[in-house]
Amino acid sequence: YVCVCVCVCVAYRHSMGVCSLHSHPSLDHVIASGSYDESLLLWDDRNASAPLKEGHLGGGVWRIKWYPSGPSHHHHHHQGLLAAACMHNGCWTLDCNVASGEPMELLHHYTGHGSLAYGVDWCKSRESCLQRPSPVAAEVGSIDGGGDVDGDGSSPPRKEPPLLLASCSFYDHSLHIWSTDIDRHPS
Repeated sequence: YVCVCVCVCVAYRHSMGVCSLHSHPSLDHVIASGSYDESLLLWDDRNASAPLKEGHLGGGVWRIKWYPSGPSHHHHHHQGLLAAACMHNGCWTLDCNVASGEPMELLHHYTGHGSLAYGVDWCKSRESCLQRPSPVAAEVGSIDGGGDVDGDGSSPPRKEPPLLLASCSFYDHSLHIWSTDIDRHPS
């Protein structure tokens, strides 16, 4: 038995090759596309005549990844987060809140790679990376975000730990694990 596939829609909004697609993990009909034309577009797959949102990331958008959803990723305010590996322009985290009329917001820019940024993904368990002695744990601090930092016996309010991402690059053969704090992004 052979299934016949029928194309139901074609969108030609990108001006160069499209190299990445990712469906939103919890919002039906939302898909993101990235292209060599340095743009990231969000689409409603029920009407692809025009993108819902678009952003220019300054590098070929080689890989995109929505923040995961599921039992361990229940934070509703993370629902619009997307990570992008942008070849010559490092990696970005963005707020692509589909429900709002606001444009995509560039949250953080990671430029630690010495060559083309080709892959990016969210670390599914922040605790697993931070509980081991490593340069990452030293950089981002303890998982509870607390401790007696003032030396007066008081602890600062508990804060959500930073989000961890992994990215990789081409010519220098490297994997980087880095953190981003979405509550303290540059304005």
